Amino acid sequence: MVGIAKTAHSIEETSVGHAKSSAAWLDLHFKAAQAQYLEMLASVGIQPSMHVLDAGCGSGSFLPFISDRVGPSGKVHAVDIAKENIADVEESVEAGSFLCPVQAELSSIISLPYADNTFDAIWCANVSEYLTDTELSASLEEFSRVVRPGGLIAIKEFDGRAMTFYPGNPQILKRFILARYPTTSSIQGQYRAISTKYRMEELGWIDVRQQTTLVEHSQPLGSVERAFLADVFTGWSAIAGELDLPSEDKQFWQEQEDPDAPTHLINQPDVFWREGVILAIGQVD
Repeated sequence: MVGIAKTAHSIEETSVGHAKSSAAWLDLHFKAAQAQYLEMLASVGIQPSMHVLDAGCGSGSFLPFISDRVGPSGKVHAVDIAKENIADVEESVEAGSFLCPVQAELSSIISLPYADNTFDAIWCANVSEYLTDTELSASLEEFSRVVRPGGLIAIKEFDGRAMTFYPGNPQILKRFILARYPTTSSIQGQYRAISTKYRMEELGWIDVRQQTTLVEHSQPLGSVERAFLADVFTGWSAIAGELDLPSEDKQFWQEQEDPDAPTHLINQPDVFWREGVILAIGQVD
């Protein structure tokens, strides 16, 4: 059973300074939305025997499912810029966790260590939010280079525009995000995600499609969902304390400090959480 941590994974950072990217947070978030995430992966069109790149693999949550899709005759490469993530993947490789050969390398997706036309498909999940516009353009150019003509490229990203919760004044979340937006590049990236389709089309990719999937949680919350939402709101409570917010908002966020308190959202009988995840898929012409 997943326990409810007093220290939120949502504010932990990797060795490269990316918030919400520690292995504990990524694993918990993946489990809380696993059904929807795997449906998104299945929609890409990855087939047996393909050579696939997991670009920005994190702690490797998607790798077992990608390796299952390509099967024993396929192969997977995984890159990430956080050395601890690569170490986690290599440990899984050594443990025989994958159905096909998997090789992990420390690398940025802006400059990939692969020859042209190496891969049949690329899967890139929740990485673009951490890139500047210039870096995102460079990474898409790299994807075009290392994928063979006709190859698939899928970019999954959190859609900051689709998030909400209940009960509570809906303006509280809006003011929280607006207060963070100017100085938090990942939030800017999440709000930019809706433009991914158009960036793909500008590069001349074909058969481009994009869809938003909603992930929703309400009572009765399972242990994973409860732990995930506790981390979200407890983590945001710590951040809100440093922001210039109205007294009503401060009071609300203070009530989210302790997930065991009756005032915490996860303990409300009518709690509802919704987040959106954008998946954009295109083919290199």
